[in-house]
Amino acid sequence: MKNFNILELFDQDKNTNYLVNFIQGQSPKKSVFLKNLQGSLTTIIASNVVKKTHCTHLFIVENLEQALYFIDDLKNLNPHLDTQFFPSCDRIKLGDNNVILERIEVVKKISKDQELAIVTYPSAVKEKIINQNSLVKSQISLQTNNGVDLEKLTKKLDAFGFNNTDFVISPGEYSVRGMILDVFSYGDENPYRVILDGDSIEEISVFEVKNQISIKTLNQIAIIPN
Repeated sequence: MKNFNILELFDQDKNTNYLVNFIQGQSPKKSVFLKNLQGSLTTIIASNVVKKTHCTHLFIVENLEQALYFIDDLKNLNPHLDTQFFPSCDRIKLGDNNVILERIEVVKKISKDQELAIVTYPSAVKEKIINQNSLVKSQISLQTNNGVDLEKLTKKLDAFGFNNTDFVISPGEYSVRGMILDVFSYGDENPYRVILDGDSIEEISVFEVKNQISIKTLNQIAIIPN
């Protein structure tokens, strides 16, 4: 059986190319309305448009369920595309704490002007998000070989709403054992371990909660509060 790329079948589609030209500012029209799109055709056109244009795209679909289907199709059609899901905070009430991580990840990438595709739905985009300047001001930046006052750092974590615990398990927690600071930023999937040498940062690493084993070392990190 011969394999083929489904996106290539629509590569020369005139409607897709018209949409690409519109996005790139080559059309006098101010808006474009697409109709009679059935099944996965919407996602196929969207994936082709993203592939041919070099900018950030925001896709707002009808609801959470459709958003999850849409982003799954985008990832399957174009695995190399940086696709991000922007959910509503309502999901936190259902016990889904990954919502904060997903929302912060989108904000971080937008602030860096990265090319990506964002998939969301009306109730999510209606919620306010932190602006770029406030995001930068609220971060705690740490770098190896730089000086740090551990007492002042922990007070700042307390002020940002982090909880001091015996062991770091989830975002928003930190732990101090001697000259070792473990902290779980809201902007990352795994916590950081900061090893101090007096008032200087000797080493920064990322570790797994389940086994406490370091995954990689870093030169610099940004701790992001909720």
